[in-house]
Amino acid sequence: MTSRSEFTSVLPATRFIEAAMRMQGKKGNCRIWLSADDTHRWAHRPGSSWPCSSLSGRHLRADIQGDNLVDLTINGKYGDCDGHELDAILADFGARGAR
Repeated sequence: MTSRSEFTSVLPATRFIEAAMRMQGKKGNCRIWLSADDTHRWAHRPGSSWPCSSLSGRHLRADIQGDNLVDLTINGKYGDCDGHELDAILADFGARGAR
């Protein structure tokens, strides 16, 4: 049996993001945690900002299976946000991506 710690990693900064985040599993079948600092930095990064971000400054957890978002919490509660913004932030952090 594999221990949980073998599946949990803290990924280094991507070319889009200067903050770290946590992901359990692999792209397309994972759970991802983004801190309030992660979402704020993502929404306000130079040259590619999201000026009316509803996620900026909020922490989120998303469960993804295949192409489906299975579960989403924002600031620890079930919430709603702009789908395009959520797809963009998850793709930039490596949890989902265009094929």
